[in-house]
Amino acid sequence: MSLADHMGDQYLRSGDHVVKVTAYTSKEVNDKTLLSLAVNDHRGHQSKVEFWLTEKAIFRLARFAKACGLTDEQMAAYKEYTPDSARVLMGKKVGVRVEPQERDSKYHEVTDWWPFEGEAPAAPPLDLPVRDLTPVPNEGSEETPKTDCPF
Repeated sequence: MSLADHMGDQYLRSGDHVVKVTAYTSKEVNDKTLLSLAVNDHRGHQSKVEFWLTEKAIFRLARFAKACGLTDEQMAAYKEYTPDSARVLMGKKVGVRVEPQERDSKYHEVTDWWPFEGEAPAAPPLDLPVRDLTPVPNEGSEETPKTDCPF
């Protein structure tokens, strides 16, 4: 892990974001398939969007896919509701709204999405505090500490 991995919370906060679909996983729950799409913003903050792959709920995935920019031809070709079919969404950009979950407000979830056209904003430079590393003489002494430390 790098220092960037320890910069704090890496999840999307409440609000509107431009994200890219970066990964997908699935699991079986009570004989139904749950598809989870990982989405990341330009800073690397992440969230997930989940879809049940059932006849009654597939409309949500269809709306999300359309918002991701799938053409009518791509939508027509998406006939099998299998998790591997989600690879057509990898790398697609979409606008999303993130809000606190109803059941546990300390967690956030994607609640809405819409088409995004254009470029996502560039990641801002890290705003890290600058420290003065100039050696300071020991208090009550005329000596200056050694400065041959490589750091």
